[in-house]
Amino acid sequence: EEIYHGPDIKNLLLEFFKKQDKLPFSPLRIRKWGAQQAGFEKLKDIDSSVLRSILRKLVGEGILETRISKKGNTLYQLVE
Repeated sequence: EEIYHGPDIKNLLLEFFKKQDKLPFSPLRIRKWGAQQAGFEKLKDIDSSVLRSILRKLVGEGILETRISKKGNTLYQLVE
């Protein structure tokens, strides 16, 4: 089993968000739905806490922004 490291996950996530036309995603949806998209199968193998940590880093770098869904989930999306 291939272990994915920080920079690889970060690049995969950036590619994923760019392909999704600026739609917002929760970490769970990234792992469940995102991993079913062609080329993004590895998303399902990323540990939830690692995924959240990298998403927060991307927010800190000004690449992603967050908003809260109606159900109270944190959603991440590319900054316009």
